[in-house]
Amino acid sequence: MWGELIGLGKSVPPTWCLVHAILRRIRHLQAYNAPLLILLYSYFDTTWQPIATHTLTSHLHTSVMALGQTYGVHESNISALQ
Repeated sequence: MWGELIGLGKSVPPTWCLVHAILRRIRHLQAYNAPLLILLYSYFDTTWQPIATHTLTSHLHTSVMALGQTYGVHESNISALQ
């Protein structure tokens, strides 16, 4: 359902764990002095810039097409749109 909230817990191995991935991303942003309220999907190119949601969604779809069937995920269930 659109707008549904899903809780996350740590999973094993950490390489595939979304909670660990978010923690790694936060540590990376902190290491490069990103502003406190920066979007997780931002990059630095003279200033901090968010990756466009349509670009992020496209990359997620590509990943899901490559691996999704193994895990029962379909790209139509994935979106970074707000």
